[in-house]
Amino acid sequence: MRLLKTMQDPVKAQSFSAFLTSQGIENQLDIINDTTTATPSVKCRLWIIYEDMQEKASQLLNDFQNNPSHQAILPKPQLQDSQLQSKVQGSSETSRGTLPDEIIDSNGIGDKDLHQKGPRVAKATAGPAISTTFYLIIICSILFLIDTMTGPKLKPTVNLPMVPQLSSQLKKNTLYDYPMSYELTDNLISVYGIEKLKNPSTLPEDGQILYTKIHKTPIWHGAYALIKDHLSHQKASHHKSYDEKVMTTQYPTFDKIKEGEVWRLFTPAVMHHDILHLLFNMLWLVVLGQQMEQRLGSLRYVCFAFVIAIFSNTSQYLMSGGDFLGFSGVIAGMLAFIWMRQKVAAWEGYPLPRSTINFIFFFIVAMLLVQVISFFLEVSQGIAISAGIANTAHISGAILGALLARSSLFAWKI
Repeated sequence: MRLLKTMQDPVKAQSFSAFLTSQGIENQLDIINDTTTATPSVKCRLWIIYEDMQEKASQLLNDFQNNPSHQAILPKPQLQDSQLQSKVQGSSETSRGTLPDEIIDSNGIGDKDLHQKGPRVAKATAGPAISTTFYLIIICSILFLIDTMTGPKLKPTVNLPMVPQLSSQLKKNTLYDYPMSYELTDNLISVYGIEKLKNPSTLPEDGQILYTKIHKTPIWHGAYALIKDHLSHQKASHHKSYDEKVMTTQYPTFDKIKEGEVWRLFTPAVMHHDILHLLFNMLWLVVLGQQMEQRLGSLRYVCFAFVIAIFSNTSQYLMSGGDFLGFSGVIAGMLAFIWMRQKVAAWEGYPLPRSTINFIFFFIVAMLLVQVISFFLEVSQGIAISAGIANTAHISGAILGALLARSSLFAWKI
């Protein structure tokens, strides 16, 4: 056991002791009333139990001392000032090498045998009784139930775009974009019915014209599809004319957003494909979201989620078109944010184990590798093995989350 620092302020000493504990550094705090001098004073001796943690503790102490503004974000001691003062007055001066009769631990509780206790974790500042994270989960769940209950039950036809045939009205209104071809499909189905469209040759003249127009109206399927088609048809020389036609086609983008439906920039994040998709994202939202909300407050927390959602949704749309849903882009941004804050502002004490961070990052990278392999197989062999994962949303969300973590706008300010 080695002495790290002798402090005069018992409140700050106890707070810093709690912070060290939250970082996995076991420590011991002696609060002593020195009556040997003419003017009585308080000494707070902070000891590091295991010497191999001394260097890390010293680095954290230097960061704390060099950045006075960080003192406000340390965990608050559980004892009130009056209670703490009572503890101080009841203690006696001890020599440097001798333990006092009673040790004040990081939660302000007497403990005579610190080695027999497990790690003590500092509590973050309490959030509101009903958190914003809870409301986000409720919103996503309600929207999923509405989408599931109001979705079409008829078997679709392969002769027309699948998205309008398989989507509820809610999903049509919340996708990032809903191009003209989809609207024409809705009109055709509403007039003639899905059964009659399974044999388009039986349609009357007006139906034939509308059916033809649907197939001639281009749909933005993203840069991924354009690059893949270009490389695939470039390889087959007899498809050269078709390749030139594809590459010169003008694809309409951001149709609905240009019309003023700006909510579509965000709403794909709160919609989900199925119950497993919803549960997976909501479980991680509980783990990551609560940590961030406690430290950022509701307003900055919501702003963070909006910014990440808009950026990751837009990136995914440019790469794969508008048929994607899910909160996972924001989850990736939260994960990268916490990971970066642990590096640049360790005193904020985000309690997310490194093993958990590594697991999610491994999952994201693994899905990206599957997509890369699928891309090359599609180009060379015409075989697709993609799992339909929004990899671009994950990567772009994580990049922006890490960048925002380096900004003081999202530092823990109490």
